[in-house]
Amino acid sequence: MINLPEAFHTDTDDLPFADDWAGTPGIRLKLLMADIEGARFAVRIRFAPGILLPPHKHTGEVHAFTLAGEWSYLEHADIAPSRAASYLFEPPGSTHTLRAQGKPVPKTLPIGGAMRYRTLPGG
Repeated sequence: MINLPEAFHTDTDDLPFADDWAGTPGIRLKLLMADIEGARFAVRIRFAPGILLPPHKHTGEVHAFTLAGEWSYLEHADIAPSRAASYLFEPPGSTHTLRAQGKPVPKTLPIGGAMRYRTLPGG
């Protein structure tokens, strides 16, 4: 059994971004927290304008807090685009293709489970 602190705090500006995450140019990802036993993680991610994140499925829930810019799903025109200060919940099993529009889009995402690509990035 791992002894975890009651709270975890970090200055996210001190953490590095991984550029071209998952082999996709224009995606910068910063890991904020990973809980292997609890099958969850939190990231800050930045998408370049016009970027398409390959189709993917989440095995757990996702809470998306959009900090700036605008993004939407290709498959779900009925869901309003996410903009600065918006919150979006994705239930487990959610499958979609994310498209960033306009200026760079930074988001913070606490994610449960895994993120599985439906197709490989770049292929």
